[in-house]
Amino acid sequence: MKSYLKTFIALIIKNKQFNLLLFCLFLSFALWLSITYSKTYEHIIVYPIAFVDNNHKATMYSVSDSTISVNVKANGFEFLLNRGYSKHNKKIIFDINKLLINSTRSYIKIPTSMLKGKIINAIGYKNVNIAVSPDTITIAWIKTFSKKVPLINKTNFHFKKPYQAYSPIELMNKYIIIEGSKKDLDRIDTIFTENVSFNNINRNCIMFVPLDLTNISKNVNIPMKQVLVRIRAEKYTENIVKLPINVIRYESYKNIKVLPKEVRIRYRVAIKDYKKINTADFNAYVVCSNENLAKKNRLKVFIGNVPSLVNIVSVMPDKVEYILFK
Repeated sequence: MKSYLKTFIALIIKNKQFNLLLFCLFLSFALWLSITYSKTYEHIIVYPIAFVDNNHKATMYSVSDSTISVNVKANGFEFLLNRGYSKHNKKIIFDINKLLINSTRSYIKIPTSMLKGKIINAIGYKNVNIAVSPDTITIAWIKTFSKKVPLINKTNFHFKKPYQAYSPIELMNKYIIIEGSKKDLDRIDTIFTENVSFNNINRNCIMFVPLDLTNISKNVNIPMKQVLVRIRAEKYTENIVKLPINVIRYESYKNIKVLPKEVRIRYRVAIKDYKKINTADFNAYVVCSNENLAKKNRLKVFIGNVPSLVNIVSVMPDKVEYILFK
């Protein structure tokens, strides 16, 4: 195969007519390329734009136009070169501080002719003529305020039995600092987490929970979209204890008897704390006074001295009847 290739190359080198033909073709193509791409062409490109203030990042801007149309006049070689690193449709960012405008006013009209240098650098063309539309862009800025608002959990956490929350669900951030116009901030007193559910929790964990921002203006700057939540989970068990009902009298001359004389209390406690609970510390009581006895046929049962490690599930009965004796 190599011998055939060498023979073919040798024939091309020796064949002067064929070489002349190749040279003429190359010269014709070069002349056509030079004539075609040396002409001036026009191309309109639309770019999204934004204005920022790097010295005062919290400042908010309202811009009359979110895009500009750039009419580029350049020779064909310039267009051909820029196709290799096209920046079409990429947002052009303008720094307010570099525009030399009077920012003490609440708004300003900027001729787009002031922006041509930045636009040419951003789009990647060199030594070209451009025309920008619209002719003028109006920028208005709003003084921003900051406000500290509480975060409130509305997310539901459901545990896999026999697990329960060992302590209240804890938001890692209790407050959040938001920024915006005074009008927008006055409408916000609290930010909630989304009303969603997490199921089958069976261990201690830390998770991200999304914030509910549906009713908050997009002009308000919120530094986070979700918050960390800490959950402590433990295995729980239940126990039942019977307690006699004590009668607390505000008038000593009253003789009273309650029916029944005792209540059944069902409570829930973490298994690891089960032995720490002394049921003798619990007490059940009713409160008797002339006012209570005159208004009620039955008296509410209260449970006292409940340990902090215990959650009362039920009290049976929760109200008792009474008999008065003279």
